[in-house]
Amino acid sequence: MALVIRWQTGDQPERDERIQKLEPIATTHSWLVSIIFTTVLLVCRYLGLLVLPSQIALEVVVWVMAGSTAIFLIYFRLKGNAGPA
Repeated sequence: MALVIRWQTGDQPERDERIQKLEPIATTHSWLVSIIFTTVLLVCRYLGLLVLPSQIALEVVVWVMAGSTAIFLIYFRLKGNAGPA
């Protein structure tokens, strides 16, 4: 079984413990940003400040989710840790 896994993944470097710890934290921060962004969109819609079709609003939220995940992942990798400064 180990040979099959090694054959499928190739000679990629193994992920260290720090990276495995940073990915869930970056994803958590991304979800928080996405929830706040979605709430702002809903409030703007309720107040009549911004009227978007539902498909466009959903696409914008998905792009914010993906972008914020990438940004937080890069930020935490450059910072070196995800704990308090």
